[in-house]
Amino acid sequence: MTIKVGHISNPANQVRINDPSVSRMHLEVSKIDNDTLRIVDLGSTNGTRYFSVHSRRNSTWAFQGFKKT
Repeated sequence: MTIKVGHISNPANQVRINDPSVSRMHLEVSKIDNDTLRIVDLGSTNGTRYFSVHSRRNSTWAFQGFKKT
C-alpha cells in the first residue's frame, strides 16, 4: 500500500496539505511489511522533515517497529 502526500492543489494526492512549503508531489509513504514503513521524498522543493530532522530532496527512509494496535 502506498499513500501519496502533497499540496492541496494536486488531486492525485491521497493526503493533501494546504501549506506553501509542501510541493505538489511531496512524498510517498509505503507499507513494506507489518512493522516497516518507507518514506520517499519525491524531489520536493523544500525536502522533508521527520522527527525534527531535515532531509535532502529525493531521500528514502525505512522505519521499523510499527505495530498495529
